[in-house]
Amino acid sequence: MFIDLKLPPEKTSLVSFKSSLKESTTDHYRSIAVAVIISGFLLLGALLFFPALRPHVPHSGILIRPFQNLFQDTLFPLELLSDDEIILPPRWITERLQRRLPQCIIIGVRKSGTRALLEFLSLHPNIKKASDEVHFFDEEQKYSRGLQWYRSQMPYSFPEQVTVEKSPAYFITRYVPQRIKAVNSSIALILVVRNPVTRLISDYTQTRDNRLKKVCTIGIFGTG
Repeated sequence: MFIDLKLPPEKTSLVSFKSSLKESTTDHYRSIAVAVIISGFLLLGALLFFPALRPHVPHSGILIRPFQNLFQDTLFPLELLSDDEIILPPRWITERLQRRLPQCIIIGVRKSGTRALLEFLSLHPNIKKASDEVHFFDEEQKYSRGLQWYRSQMPYSFPEQVTVEKSPAYFITRYVPQRIKAVNSSIALILVVRNPVTRLISDYTQTRDNRLKKVCTIGIFGTG
């Protein structure tokens, strides 16, 4: 004995309507995805095979290098790209992004947490730090290169950002204050202090460790 179960006509039409609506929605999103993928491939092919469509960058992309600091996770060095492989950001960005002389200098004291202070300050979006100790004002060889060289050691920044440099040797060099004042009399100077005994022990330990490393290195290369 067979029992034929059939839905009422109104329920059957509702189920079929929902099924057709689901299929049409799926087809719609699928067609959009296919269109986006095809458009992306067409744009990529146009940029690869028609170099004239890409903006020209003079002198090995000198205008693009500032943005390597903004995007640290770049998978390849931008300096290795040719002129035709670099696409410039908007002009209004490149015109405002420049290397600027520091408006603030951490002058010391050595082994008082100056590096930690600089790293914490650089977490603020409006502060840009020089990555290394420049020693422009205390080393004659670097000072003789002039302000253009000093500026070239600074990071790229926007006008509203503050550039900060750190060189603890400035605090113990006699002629540094006059040189800094001659460059910018209104520059902000930061001096970090610490318990003198604790600071002396830390300074002595680092100095002794550095000397031991130099002696070991000379010994290794001198035994050949």
